[in-house]
Amino acid sequence: TILQGDWSSDVCSSDLLVYRLIHAQTGLVSTAASALVCALFGFAPTWPWWELTWVSGILSLIGLLALLRWRPFGVKVLLKSVGWKCVTRFLQAAEFAALFVLLGVEPTFERVFLIQGFVAASASIFAFIPGGIGVQERIIVEGCVILGLGGAFGFQMGFLRRCRQLLWAGFGVVAAMALEAASRRGPKLKEQSAPVDEPSVRPGSE
Repeated sequence: TILQGDWSSDVCSSDLLVYRLIHAQTGLVSTAASALVCALFGFAPTWPWWELTWVSGILSLIGLLALLRWRPFGVKVLLKSVGWKCVTRFLQAAEFAALFVLLGVEPTFERVFLIQGFVAASASIFAFIPGGIGVQERIIVEGCVILGLGGAFGFQMGFLRRCRQLLWAGFGVVAAMALEAASRRGPKLKEQSAPVDEPSVRPGSE
């Protein structure tokens, strides 16, 4: 709807609400899956991975059922949206692997999924903190300490990850400003291109 030029506040707010619900629901899926991996392989055994798995899994299922019951869009559209969002959630593990390589450390299975599990869990537990500012950096540092990589290494990883988020956020702001400017120019162009009434034909003077 937005791509077709409908920028009404009701449509935008409704689409944004659906996106935020899908974002939260898939975040719980990511938390459940990551916690399950950590529980099965015994990563950071002092953490309550099994509890996180069950609680996050049940809440994510409730969120999915609520979306399907509300059905703001068709079922196929909702399921595709949830599926693709889940894919982006799990690609976060690839991001951590890339950061390990960038910082000169081998991205082993344990290292990648332990950090992934920590970040996913902290994002769900501290969802009330905007952007997880400070929380995610702290949990990455803690994970790197547990892995024996040291707090300084964890700080570097958290810093680079936050820079990536700010970079994409900046692109998003620029894109939103460009779209808003384009939507404001649209009505003006239509008004300017509207046909002008031809002057009425008057009989010539005799």
